Amino acid sequence: MPGDAKALAVLDLDHDGWPGFVVTRNKQHTLVFRNSGVPGRHSLRVQLRGPIGNPTAIGARITVELADGSTQVSEVYAGSGYYSQSTAACFFGSLEGNPPKKVRVRWPAGVVTEQSVPAGSDTLLVSPQ
Repeated sequence: MPGDAKALAVLDLDHDGWPGFVVTRNKQHTLVFRNSGVPGRHSLRVQLRGPIGNPTAIGARITVELADGSTQVSEVYAGSGYYSQSTAACFFGSLEGNPPKKVRVRWPAGVVTEQSVPAGSDTLLVSPQ
């Protein structure tokens, strides 16, 4: 797509666990891309509920462990583009035969929590214990 892109925001547009995208461009219409997934692949959206003063848990590190023992890591951050902000949720992908089993969160204060991932989940809300 031609144009002078200025911002990209990542968010779950239809609450199905798959990340979608919103792109703004100078003097042109905003573009919205809905991600409907791929057969045989799954997405897990992990949303953190942080403590008072940091409700989105900026600075937290999320590790997702898959059934085969491999891991994926993401961090919650603020600021993502020119006059834009992506969701504070993190997205993790997996193949159908290798689902996520456990989520480990290292919260900004240094506390670590773990939570099992229920089979078939596309969204998981995690709070510090």
